[in-house]
Amino acid sequence: MQGLYELLSEYSSRDYYPFHMPGHKRNIRCFQDAFAIDITEIDGFDNLHHAEGILLEAEKRAARLYGAEETHYLVNGSTAGILAAISACSRRGGRILMARNCHKSAYHAVFLNGLHVVWLYPDTDMVRGIYGSADPAKVRTLLEQNPGVSAVFLTSPTYDGVVSDIREIAAAAHEHGAVLIVDEAHGAHFAMHSCFPESAVSCGADIVINSIHKTMPSLTQTALIHICGPRIDRVRLRKYLGIYQSSSPSYVLMAGIDCCVNMMTERGEELFEQFCRRIDSARGCLSKMKKLHLVTGTEKELFCYRYDRSRILISTENCEIGGRELYRRLLDRYHIQAEMAAEHYVTLLTSVADTQEGFDRLCRALLEIDAELCAGDFAGEELTQGSGAIPEGERESGPTGTGTQSGHETAQEGERESGPTGTGTQSGHETAQEGERESGSAGTGTRSGHETAQEGERESGSAGTGTRSGHETAQEGERESGPIGTGTRSGHETAQEGEKESGSAGEMQDVRSAPGLPNEEVLNLEEAENSEKYRILLRESAGRVSGEYIYLYPPGIPLLIPGERITQKLLDRLEDFRRQGFELQGLDDYSGETIFVVCEAEQKQR
Repeated sequence: MQGLYELLSEYSSRDYYPFHMPGHKRNIRCFQDAFAIDITEIDGFDNLHHAEGILLEAEKRAARLYGAEETHYLVNGSTAGILAAISACSRRGGRILMARNCHKSAYHAVFLNGLHVVWLYPDTDMVRGIYGSADPAKVRTLLEQNPGVSAVFLTSPTYDGVVSDIREIAAAAHEHGAVLIVDEAHGAHFAMHSCFPESAVSCGADIVINSIHKTMPSLTQTALIHICGPRIDRVRLRKYLGIYQSSSPSYVLMAGIDCCVNMMTERGEELFEQFCRRIDSARGCLSKMKKLHLVTGTEKELFCYRYDRSRILISTENCEIGGRELYRRLLDRYHIQAEMAAEHYVTLLTSVADTQEGFDRLCRALLEIDAELCAGDFAGEELTQGSGAIPEGERESGPTGTGTQSGHETAQEGERESGPTGTGTQSGHETAQEGERESGSAGTGTRSGHETAQEGERESGSAGTGTRSGHETAQEGERESGPIGTGTRSGHETAQEGEKESGSAGEMQDVRSAPGLPNEEVLNLEEAENSEKYRILLRESAGRVSGEYIYLYPPGIPLLIPGERITQKLLDRLEDFRRQGFELQGLDDYSGETIFVVCEAEQKQR
């Protein structure tokens, strides 16, 4: 049987382009031999859990880069940061206000601390199945109705790139004596350039967690936790970091964090200016699609305060194919590996390490697929090969050993020498891109150019959404006087309610990221986890109280948690996903056929 290392080595020599994490994209390398620098806490190299020397200085450099008062390295990912943050900001049996679309690690923290949760349900785009922004007015209302909440926890940006109004939510939390913890795992790049939304650190959050491996050039599992302001018991937080992190932190991972921070400190402005130009160019190109739709955050069904433009979501809402089929076409025909396939969209992650060749390849592929869909050619495997597709002979096994990319690799190699890790030039790509800017397909590269590109995208939109200028005006008005202060939707709520009642869009809801209407909570997490349970067939579990989690990964947002009642509607949706080839996770039974439920006697006693 082939070992993991051999399989990884073989894969790395092939031509698959990674529009997925980690953010280094196997393109930026800070060091060559990991074994040569893999040490333990020997003299001169400090100790992460008692940092006084080189590691303390490294953490201070990270804090300066992000504008935080105090920053700590995380080598167990953002998961460790979330567990430590919630534990430090609560007392056993206390109350926390938490958005229902949080990562599973937040639920684990709730269970470990026996917390009672006040759930915040962000609005959902029922057409695409995407969670919208958390509404500050709802946060304020829930805090008023539930005195004694010690912390507010939410995710911004979401896995889909939707950003919440952190400044207003922080103000609401602080007014009611609570701290704000923001899972900004997917927004580590926000602080690097003004073309992205403001970072939560600069918006008043008390604790912010960044997964720098997701969107920055750093190794998988590396992350940062930032502390701001006087409200956090820092001694208590450091104690929990010591509990949830390995007592033998990897110096390879810590060196990767330091390399990333140093690169951004020394060359971040140059690299991100280039990255923003590439994003603008690509989004300008993809906005021309007729059937496929580039999500912009300005869709009328989506309540979105700000949107992360580096996140490329391609919706199949107007197509005869779904997200999984689009994912397969990109992978099989073009060797483009996307981050995730959902029922009605595909998620592609970009970073400062992406090459111009990679963006060009993605645009060619999506425009070709879009043209085929416009022509009514959606027969899946019977599609004819387009000019950007991988030659037939390379589809099954791909080139192994040469690293060639059907003519693309030469350009990419030139870019590696002089692009993100070199001088910032593009080996001929920049000239082509400049031509695009002059002709109006992208911005100019200056701040005004980025704004121009954004405005052009808003006005022209993508596919099937109509113009953006009118909606943008409405959205700006909402930001000033709508959802921030009053909780009104200026038409969003009415539209969503109409969809829910009519079912025209509700049938398309994607439970991968949006569970829909709240599940009935019969027991809290601690009660459910500590109850007696028994195993039954999942398909026969309607009406029972779940003793397990169910989620699709990524993104790891639970569709069902212990203590919630299982509904037939949820079971139908899960079965629909299984028919499409998605895998249920979280269950003890990896086949997904059975589930542990809480004994009825336990429910009556509690």
